[in-house]
Amino acid sequence: STVLYANEIYKELEEKRKIEEAEDEEIRKADEEARIIAEEAQRRAEELASKAEEERKIAEERARKAEDELRKAEEERKIAEEERRKAEAERRRVEQKAKRSRKGTEGVWVEKAHRKEKEHLRAEDEAIRKEDEIRRQAEEERKIAEEERKIAEDELRRAEEERKIAEDERRKAEEEELRRKGEKYERELSQLRVLASTGTLILIFTHELQALIESMEELSVNFVSIIKKMLETEQEVYKDNLASFNNRTEMIKELAEFLGFTIGSESRLEKKEWVLLPIVKSVFNPFRWYLKEFGVDYFNDIPDNLRTPKMYRSELVSVLHNLMSNAVKAVKGELDRRIEVKGFEEDDVIHIRFLDSGKGLDMSLREEV
Repeated sequence: STVLYANEIYKELEEKRKIEEAEDEEIRKADEEARIIAEEAQRRAEELASKAEEERKIAEERARKAEDELRKAEEERKIAEEERRKAEAERRRVEQKAKRSRKGTEGVWVEKAHRKEKEHLRAEDEAIRKEDEIRRQAEEERKIAEEERKIAEDELRRAEEERKIAEDERRKAEEEELRRKGEKYERELSQLRVLASTGTLILIFTHELQALIESMEELSVNFVSIIKKMLETEQEVYKDNLASFNNRTEMIKELAEFLGFTIGSESRLEKKEWVLLPIVKSVFNPFRWYLKEFGVDYFNDIPDNLRTPKMYRSELVSVLHNLMSNAVKAVKGELDRRIEVKGFEEDDVIHIRFLDSGKGLDMSLREEV
């Protein structure tokens, strides 16, 4: 019943596993997409920040150059203003000198001083105009630089918000995956608890079997004493019944030994290179009474020196027991009833062949099975 129940549970778990695998794949994809989006947002934020910073630097450099040009224009304007003042002072000096002098040549110097003053005045006006133009350009460059700075800050802030949103989505996906893994581990732990309790029940069952065997052996001794007191004509009948009873007792003994052989700590906890022959014999022994009853011939062609690779004995026993039970069911309704186990080593690989004379499996069903 445990095997049948486990088979049904296995089917349910397989269906759940397939659904969970599909869901896990979706979560994995979502997590991967969230990670890619987060990385893309981070990359875009860095690019935008870098581009905005670069543009801000360019704008600031232009503003700095404009400031330099403005200072240079101011210097040129001051020089022009100073030259104009000198020319004005020179013109006044020449005019004063001409007033004091009666020579006609003084007028030439006055005219020349006037022309020089006008030239410096025009130069001063041009310097002032140029300074005003450069000041206007510098102000525009400062405004552009300030706008670029604000744009850079806005882009950086927006990119940072996008990165945070993407990072939150990625973190949520990771938390969901961790939650699902936690639930999966909890279910697996629950299954292991069930298996552990089943193992405990088998140990109890083995103990009860041993008590039953002792009672049956005691009964057998008592039956022998009783039969001896019977008439000889009756003794033969009861001797046959006693032999059948003793056979059943031996079969139960071997079943108990088989259970111990399967669930013993050495079988479950230690990987060894097991000698194969005694393991196959241990699997065969509980069945030999059934084989005798149904007239099944059994052949064991396992070399006594053949060893398995390192493995758990309980796993090998489970496989062999399953094959033996299937073989018994396959041949008991046939005219030709044979079961054979062969073992050999080839190219460093251990081969075990389990054969029976049953009808076999339809080729179309082999893949499904």
